[in-house]
Amino acid sequence: MDCNIKDSDWAQKYRPQKLEDMILPSLLFEKLKNMRDSQKGLSLLFHGKAGTGKTTAARLIHDYCYDVDCSAANSGEEVRKLDGICAGVSIWDDLRVVLLDEADYLRKPSQATLRHLIEKHSMRNLFVFTANYPERIIAPLHSRLHPIDFSFNAGDSILKERMVKRSSEILENESISVDINIVKTIVRECFPDMRKVLK
Repeated sequence: MDCNIKDSDWAQKYRPQKLEDMILPSLLFEKLKNMRDSQKGLSLLFHGKAGTGKTTAARLIHDYCYDVDCSAANSGEEVRKLDGICAGVSIWDDLRVVLLDEADYLRKPSQATLRHLIEKHSMRNLFVFTANYPERIIAPLHSRLHPIDFSFNAGDSILKERMVKRSSEILENESISVDINIVKTIVRECFPDMRKVLK
């Protein structure tokens, strides 16, 4: 394989732009599609292994998404800034997604601050937390969030085939020729982490 590609992060370059482009179990896809189409719902906790599409899905269930990288901005002060943001009017309509990405890295006092924010602003904001380790989220937040499990069946051959197909399309788009058996091996070893497959 030609390794002259270090300047290109394929995981970002080829991030899905709509839910229909995501590689997800069918029941999970239908659940997310219903959330997107209804444009309303409960605040959510997307949890599961890394690279399974939690952040991408959160960004695609609504036209407007305000992102907070909780692994970088995990202080109480940063979280409290959300109060003013959530109180403001969305430029799109009455509802926006507030994505608290990697919320399992928030310190417990910061998590405690979010309990009140969710209740105060849930009429105009759909809060979506993502976590690889949901057990790190405090119980009072769990009780305010509807869990969505991004688990994949390790034996799901259909999803693996879709990953191989998508990877092959990306390689073709990048004008790189690779033995399909190598692609299948990478998918088998990395499944269900599509980001790891691409990297």
